Amino acid sequence: MKNPTTFNTFDKLSAHKGSALPVILAIIALMLLGGAYYYSKTMKGDVVAPSITLVSPNGGENLIIGTNTSVTFKTTGEIKDTYKVVIWLDEGAAPLATISATETTHSLKIPDSVLIGGDAVAPLQPGMYKIRVALYDGTPCTGFCMPTDVKELATDSSDGEVTIATSINQVIPGN
Repeated sequence: MKNPTTFNTFDKLSAHKGSALPVILAIIALMLLGGAYYYSKTMKGDVVAPSITLVSPNGGENLIIGTNTSVTFKTTGEIKDTYKVVIWLDEGAAPLATISATETTHSLKIPDSVLIGGDAVAPLQPGMYKIRVALYDGTPCTGFCMPTDVKELATDSSDGEVTIATSINQVIPGN
């Protein structure tokens, strides 16, 4: 015995001969358009993760407290206008400046004091330091502020140490 529901559905479909072709073509067209859209969004080129490279100072330079020095870096990958670069003195030590990641050179005044935690400052001691640049996806907290969800995307440090002195004539032990 035939199922009346199945029989009626089959009869309705077979009564409209030829109407399946436009439906099939429409489905194929939608699949092609969807595939083209997906391809255009995902295959515009491989997305390269952001990176940063410190160009200078990169080690061996003599920097004098109170004078300006040029900090140069280059970035690669997708760099958004909201990204920031923080210039640091040594790993995890004092942040010296926060600038836009779209800059590639920054005139940095070597400070006479640095943040040492929260809002506490201390005199910058002459000595040997590495310079570090870090790329963030927003403005990070570098002092006393509320925690944020800003992420460090990339970082680079000078290949060698720079000498920070109070005057051009100062002799740094070990230098």
